[in-house]
Amino acid sequence: MKRCNIKLHPRSEPPSSAAPVSREGAALPRRVSFYTLGCRVNAYETQAMEERFRAAGFAVVPFGAPCDVCVVNTCAVTAESERKSAQLLRRAGGQAAHVIAVGCFAQLRPEKAAACSGVGYVGGCAGKPDAVAAALALCRGETPPAPVPACGGGYEPMSIFTRAGGESGKCRAFLKIQDGCSGRCTYCIIPSLRGPSRSRDAAEILDEAARAVRAGVKELVLTGIETGAYNRMPLGELAARVAAVPGVERIRLGSLDPACVTAALAARLSALPNFMPHFHLSLQSGSDSVLRRMRRPYDSAGAQRAVDRLRDAFPDLMLSADVISGFPGETEEEFAQTCAFIERNSFAHIHAFPFSPREGTPAAAMEGRLPPGEAKARNERLIALAERVRARVLHSRIGGTETVLLERTDGDCGSGHTAGFLECVVRGAGLRVGELIAVRVTGVENGILLAVSESL
Repeated sequence: MKRCNIKLHPRSEPPSSAAPVSREGAALPRRVSFYTLGCRVNAYETQAMEERFRAAGFAVVPFGAPCDVCVVNTCAVTAESERKSAQLLRRAGGQAAHVIAVGCFAQLRPEKAAACSGVGYVGGCAGKPDAVAAALALCRGETPPAPVPACGGGYEPMSIFTRAGGESGKCRAFLKIQDGCSGRCTYCIIPSLRGPSRSRDAAEILDEAARAVRAGVKELVLTGIETGAYNRMPLGELAARVAAVPGVERIRLGSLDPACVTAALAARLSALPNFMPHFHLSLQSGSDSVLRRMRRPYDSAGAQRAVDRLRDAFPDLMLSADVISGFPGETEEEFAQTCAFIERNSFAHIHAFPFSPREGTPAAAMEGRLPPGEAKARNERLIALAERVRARVLHSRIGGTETVLLERTDGDCGSGHTAGFLECVVRGAGLRVGELIAVRVTGVENGILLAVSESL
């Protein structure tokens, strides 16, 4: 079955800092484009910035189109993320008169970000709410306001679905409930960039959920840098209140630390009829000794208890996880323990990535780092295992029925995700974006379920 794709074809005229004018000489809106790297929180914050730019009179154009301003929301979780961030900033300089660099790479390497051609404002993590003011200043030829030096105060004031009227065109939305992290994992640089854990007021989250529904959103994902650290009320209670907002047809949680998965949380979530049976765990390793060196707040038995609690509460559970391969000192035996954990628990998806030393973290100074070639090979083995396990999970769904939220349609073809967050391509008549439909799974192709609408 074909996959449904919509391709954008940006124009190719060179960027200009002059205000655009119509044929009649009237001023046209200034144009802005965006590029987001990294996590779901970055995606949320880009949407919030985009809405603020629209409110300020900017027209949003696709990344790659000539524009007055390009905002690149960067990432620094790995060295590869840094490389891509710098690459995208340089690329943006060739299509925009002014480039704004925000996010973790801009926070970690402000001098490198500023050195990229066209970058006129480096806002880091805390400067995202000020991106519009910076853009307006740059377009006027003025010096933008100095950004906030670092995160760590109160919860930053950013919201989405703030514009009244009209539909968003989205079926699923991320709602940010928390920022920062107070953990001290030896490999992670994010706490030093985003600051300590801060939770958002529940009333704001509920208002945003209601606005999302009015904009046509059917599925909400509560997310944060450390989602399980939300502390304005028990996380299960917050999920229940969002699930009760009229019009919320599906709700999920973002990535969870296994240590926060209590029996009470699993029971509370499973009692919600619109909570979906998929969880993403920030597992990182299945080896006790590696987890100790990582300074994770659980061991492999604790991670297993989290999985068991979720499976007891959700019989049709689907799991995914982040896993780091080649952590300093990781032996073949420790690697095998991680592989066994993945195999035993039938993870439908593994986001596998090799250890990337982050300057200033304890792990960067640890002995026993694998040679680059060996580290790459080990991660490839992990990916191959994950793909075999995923294939087994997907093939077990053939012949069964699923409910799919259609996110794209193209004639008699549609695509979306099941309740267990498995991607699915559907054949059927009269398919509509945003529709929840029952389908019968007929096959698997390239890691994607193939199905036909039950109405056929």
